[in-house]
Amino acid sequence: MRKSDDDFRWMKVKNGRLHFAVVNLSIEKNEIGNEIIENYSGDGFSNNSIEIGTDGLEDWKLGLRKGLEFVLLNSSSFWTVTINGLEGKPFMDTNPTIVGYTGILALLKPDYYCNR
Repeated sequence: MRKSDDDFRWMKVKNGRLHFAVVNLSIEKNEIGNEIIENYSGDGFSNNSIEIGTDGLEDWKLGLRKGLEFVLLNSSSFWTVTINGLEGKPFMDTNPTIVGYTGILALLKPDYYCNR
């Protein structure tokens, strides 16, 4: 089950456009190699947002996966990253690039995952 307290949110207004994404990751040290586990738990469209479930919006999922892979390939340590949730807003600019960038920031932000 996804806890909303663990969500990493990113939003920016640029040139009058709103950019927004929310990711929920569980990050653990791994001694063998890097691993990304996709465990999406969204319910689809609810409360003016789109929570990604196991089916649908494959381009957003791919953007997040590629963003995480970029960070992991450039890391000197090995990590297991579990994707628990991904959310966007239909009236804001949420696209694969925004989702991937949000994943990168969540993975690089030490206070997001150090106490997990």
